[in-house]
Amino acid sequence: MPEFLNQIKREQYLRSYINSASRGLFSYDINYEDNSYFLVAKPLNPLSLRELPQNIKEIVYTLPKEIKIGSASITELE
Repeated sequence: MPEFLNQIKREQYLRSYINSASRGLFSYDINYEDNSYFLVAKPLNPLSLRELPQNIKEIVYTLPKEIKIGSASITELE
């Protein structure tokens, strides 16, 4: 997690992640230094893919259970 100048800045950062987790979603952020993701907040009652609305199911990418090292790469950034 990033370092914060004060508690107010920390709470502002966490607010959206906690809001998403309270709705059943896992909330991740990116570490731009090494292009890795880290978990910021996790839900007490996670949603399953079946519980998501259809329009969301259509845009969610489900990773395979096993990913071989070097088999995935980012080809386009928005």
